Amino acid sequence: MPKVLSCITVMIVLVAAVAFAQPAQSIVGSWVQADKSCRWTFKADGTGFMERTQPRSTARFSWQVRGKTLQLSTAGTTIPYSVVQNDGQNLVIRNEQIAQVYQLKRDGQ
Repeated sequence: MPKVLSCITVMIVLVAAVAFAQPAQSIVGSWVQADKSCRWTFKADGTGFMERTQPRSTARFSWQVRGKTLQLSTAGTTIPYSVVQNDGQNLVIRNEQIAQVYQLKRDGQ
C-alpha cells in the first residue's frame, strides 16, 4: 500500500508541474490580432514586443504567466491580462485594467 500511495503522489506532482508549465510554453511565439492591427511576439526568455501597423510602432515588454494570468511589464508598469482561451492556435486575453479583450491567432509565418 505505501508503494501505491508513493506512486500516486509522484503522479500528482508531475501532473501539477506540467499543468503549471504548459501555459507559458504554449504562448511562446508570434500571434496576430484578429483585425491584423498588431503582432504580439513572446520569446522563451520572458521578453517580447508588440508591433502595431497603423501608426507603425513597437512596444517592448517582459512577460510571465502565473496560473491564468499573463503579466506584461514595460516602463516599470505591470499589466495583468486574464487568459480566457489558449488552445495553442488561438489566444484570447483580457486586459483587466481597461476591460479590453484581444483575440490572437498564432502567426503562421
